[in-house]
Amino acid sequence: MPVLQCPIDGCDWKSQDLDEAFAAALTTALQIHDRTVHPPLAQPATHKLKLDPPTIAAGCDPDQWSAFTRQWKMYKTGMAITDNVLPTALFYCCDTNLRTDIMRDLQGDVASMIETDLLNAIKRLAVKEESTLVQRIKLNRMTQSPGSNIRTFLASLRGQASLCQYKATCKEIGCNHIFDYSDEIIKDNLVRGIADPEIMSDLLGDSKTDRTLEETVSFIAQKEQGKVTRSAVGDSASPMSATCNNQKRPQAAGSKCWACSGPAHGQRNDRKARSRYCEAWTFTCAKCTVKGHYTKSCSKCTTCGVWGHRDASSRICAQGKGHRNQPNQGRSTKDTDQEQVGYIYEQLCTTSEQTNQASRLEHHIFDGHWVARPSKPHPMLLVNMTPLPEDHASFGHPMQDTSKLKTITMSMVADTGCQSSIIPLQSANNLGITEKDLLPVKLVMRGAIKEDLGVIGAVAVSVTTKDSTSNAMSTRLLCYVSDTMERAFICREALISLGIIHTNFPNVSTVTSSNIAASMENSEEVTCSCPRRRPSPPPVPTTLPPGLKATEEHVESLKEWLLDYYGATTFNVCEHQPLPLMNCEPLQLHVDPNATPVAVHKPALVPIHWQDKVYADLERMFALVYWNE
Repeated sequence: MPVLQCPIDGCDWKSQDLDEAFAAALTTALQIHDRTVHPPLAQPATHKLKLDPPTIAAGCDPDQWSAFTRQWKMYKTGMAITDNVLPTALFYCCDTNLRTDIMRDLQGDVASMIETDLLNAIKRLAVKEESTLVQRIKLNRMTQSPGSNIRTFLASLRGQASLCQYKATCKEIGCNHIFDYSDEIIKDNLVRGIADPEIMSDLLGDSKTDRTLEETVSFIAQKEQGKVTRSAVGDSASPMSATCNNQKRPQAAGSKCWACSGPAHGQRNDRKARSRYCEAWTFTCAKCTVKGHYTKSCSKCTTCGVWGHRDASSRICAQGKGHRNQPNQGRSTKDTDQEQVGYIYEQLCTTSEQTNQASRLEHHIFDGHWVARPSKPHPMLLVNMTPLPEDHASFGHPMQDTSKLKTITMSMVADTGCQSSIIPLQSANNLGITEKDLLPVKLVMRGAIKEDLGVIGAVAVSVTTKDSTSNAMSTRLLCYVSDTMERAFICREALISLGIIHTNFPNVSTVTSSNIAASMENSEEVTCSCPRRRPSPPPVPTTLPPGLKATEEHVESLKEWLLDYYGATTFNVCEHQPLPLMNCEPLQLHVDPNATPVAVHKPALVPIHWQDKVYADLERMFALVYWNE
């Protein structure tokens, strides 16, 4: 006879011995009752969010790694990622280069790894470890960016201070308490790095000197809010405020300064007024790299899509009608436009000051006497550049794929003040070299004003050029590759190796190279570095030089080659050598022989802005004619 038991865990109830048929019927009835009256509780469905995965790349600092790990924890929770696909999702949070490094480092199956092990492997390859002392030096150099509020600056300080280990253990015997004094260090650097000198003066001059970090931040935030409110209200709040502020800062009612988005500085908001009153005057825009306006106020051209000007009417627009090559480099287009408007305004309304204004001097060259003419352009050197994969291997970094390597012809600026040769990343790609094949380097190159040139690696190449007698001169270079430069520069040591300058440059020497001596033979005294002018052009070339093809991608190289081939004749614009006389019939003026000559004593009109240039051209023409006579 069967005995029924309670199915609930922990219950010891049992039935009496029952008949089999009765026990089966009773069991069926109880199951039906349980399903209908006591159904199982429905589990709440997990709601999965749509989140963008966090990303990590090689070369990050510990602060960026800490931010990544915290974002990863929130991401895997919000996306409800299961354990079986967790390593795969974490792997694809890395960028392409870092994923390749992980696959090379971990030869096993990454998808089956434990999360903590994979995180440790990523950290080992991605994080750039730095000493605590370096992190503290970085903290002490941090300052508030113009236009940012104090709480944003505080967040940056907190992130950097977390890497500095501002902690100390109690020295009492038996006490292991750890003191964290980060807030005091953060407060000191916060006060030191305040961008607004007025707020710093108010804080340092306040009678309360024992503020905590949060109280100090609240004090500065209130001052910033007050300045923002005052700028928004402007000087039109009341007649009294207008009278009081009239002597402090001239402003045009109802207008705004395009550079800082605040009230206009003066009637015309010109450069002179902005240099005195505008907060954005010393700020460098992150979009167009021009100093004088905030990044949020920068304009993007509607025609060419380049930041720094508004439309095609600008003179620096590449697709505009009035385009010219950056006539005011380092200055905003809006500045030059407003200066032109200001100049016209002054000519019409301030004639009394016109006679006292000294005209700006053009660039002058001393050639026996001062002559107004622009400086010579950069000396360009046409070279054939060939990558050297065997040298990469000798440096311990062999190239992965050498099938796409090729020789290119390119122009480089011959800069005797350049200490190391540098080429753009695009030139390296034209050689068939990818960013992964670049040699890792320690050198950091900086320009004339200490700006970073963006060196990302180096490449070993062979550089070949030709002298005046078409003899090939070659040398090997370690060219650094920049992701910000647009032109290639060849250094002084390479110019010496190619025989372009003498070995003891820049010392004065009477010893010249064979190339310079050959160009000076049977000629007048050389007073410039221009090629000697030949009486007749060279023969018309019948073939293209090696490495050049008649395709669109070689247009610039062909142009440079033609300029160099005819550099001594057709394209020789040297103003220190006489012009060769033409070997032909004299030029004739065909006029009516019966016409009566009429004397005209009225000189031709020359626009005032062309006066200096026309005078310099006339002086140059007279000098060349005098040489020929």
